Amino acid sequence: MIRFENLEFAYRRAAPPVVRAITAEITPGVTVLLGPNGSGKSTLLRLALGVLCPTAGHALLDGRPAHTWRGLGLKQRIAYLDQRPSVSTPFTVHEVVALAASREHADAAIEQLDLAARAHTRFAELSVGQQQRAMLARVVAQATASDRPLAVLADEPMSALDPAHALLAAEVLRALADAGHVVFTAVHDFTIASRLADRALLLDARGQIARQGRASDVLAPEPLAGVFGVAFRALQDGAGPPALVPDRPVA
Repeated sequence: MIRFENLEFAYRRAAPPVVRAITAEITPGVTVLLGPNGSGKSTLLRLALGVLCPTAGHALLDGRPAHTWRGLGLKQRIAYLDQRPSVSTPFTVHEVVALAASREHADAAIEQLDLAARAHTRFAELSVGQQQRAMLARVVAQATASDRPLAVLADEPMSALDPAHALLAAEVLRALADAGHVVFTAVHDFTIASRLADRALLLDARGQIARQGRASDVLAPEPLAGVFGVAFRALQDGAGPPALVPDRPVA
């Protein structure tokens, strides 16, 4: 559904590209996007969304340049969760979520994201973490109501969440992928990423792909150390993927 072909983007004509030489296909399942601060993760998601136009190469949605999709056609293909939730009008949580789908789908999504007690609270009165869950509920309502698979783009959807709700959000994204939607999400928590993802795309500080492929191959001490400059230890606890713990700076 999403394909990048030798993609580059710079915010100004004379500036160096923020992302460069990106060639990747985001396939059904969960693909996590990883990289240090300033590596272009948010920019890449916005190129996939079509709000940015490539400087060179292509960002394709259903085989068509993403920036050419508009209105209902875009809504029928993409659900997007921004890193910084923002609603300027005095809407309640339920009203915000119901903008994307019917009342019934909104009710179910609000319940799923543990926000039923806040359904009639104004969005602006919520904590940042609650706002993030409300916007994820909106994505869930939109995806659940859709009669076709969507590309679900999420920019750090767990950045403001406590551990319990971060795990809940990961489970919700996993469930969307299992229902047939394509989930492409930037994540900072490597342990949650390894438990959530089928595939991973790792960007380096120059905005290039350092490694991509199966999550178990990318979310490993060696490739992560090469990008982040920190040695990692893999701690195994049970049958799931190991927890990746920063150990020491790489000499």
